[in-house]
Amino acid sequence: MNEKSRKSTFVRYFYVFLLLLATVLCSFYLILMTPFMIKKSWGIKIVSVVSYILWSIFGKIFRMTFDFEIENADVLKKIKNKESVYVVSNHLGSIDFMIINELSKRKGMLKDAKYMIKQSVAYIPILGYIKFLGFVLLKRCFIADKENIINQMKYFRKNKTPIWFVIYPEGSRFTQEKYELAKKFCTERNLHLYKNILYPRSKGFQITLDEFRDSHIKNLLDISVFYHDYQNNNNTVPSLFRFLFGRPTGKFIVKLKVIEISKIRDNERFLLDLFREKDDFIQKCKHKFGFLKSSSKNSSFIK
Repeated sequence: MNEKSRKSTFVRYFYVFLLLLATVLCSFYLILMTPFMIKKSWGIKIVSVVSYILWSIFGKIFRMTFDFEIENADVLKKIKNKESVYVVSNHLGSIDFMIINELSKRKGMLKDAKYMIKQSVAYIPILGYIKFLGFVLLKRCFIADKENIINQMKYFRKNKTPIWFVIYPEGSRFTQEKYELAKKFCTERNLHLYKNILYPRSKGFQITLDEFRDSHIKNLLDISVFYHDYQNNNNTVPSLFRFLFGRPTGKFIVKLKVIEISKIRDNERFLLDLFREKDDFIQKCKHKFGFLKSSSKNSSFIK
């Protein structure tokens, strides 16, 4: 290891230590501020301070670790600074949320990024504080989650909460085991089988999108994500633990698309169309890096 590499590694681990320290200090801060969180709007504002601090440190480590390319960066200019948007993304691994954080930071909305995620994520060390952030935490049972989703969306809409609201319609990060289950699910129901992503769940998407119609959120930002692992020459995203304490090297490539929510006419068909495009994008990237060979084009369900 040369001198430059040693220095880079030292600085990176310094920020990892800073993240751990900040997590502990922010936890004490949240305890002290608990009496002021009686009103939900106050609670969100208070915890947004924690969000900004920790997300910023995460982002610093992310930028020191990975290369990051936006294939069509000009598209992001369609989103105004401080604009609230509805974000849809595929889900490759436990750290790809940092991509969305990086994009939201460029628009001055880092502290306002809120995710619809499974409840168990709130019990992961370092990420546990997210349960105070106004995230929509799911039990993974639509009947049990439906009322919670609607209530949260109505709150954001009524109060015109500044927000980058993020949803992963696949419902889980991509793994080969989960892909095999998705393959069985699609085969049994005669549904389209994607090659590189899981079949998207449309119920949560349909409810949230409908709640945001005619609200302060006018645009949907679609993010397609691909990862190239330099060390293993594959597209397996490192775990959160390896990201923080290992030495992964790779490149995230994203493709963006902005759609006016008012122009989306059929929520379910629109979502399936988006994911066909994501599948094609990932296939194209795999072909580019020598993983696979072909990709195809699909039609749009936008007015």
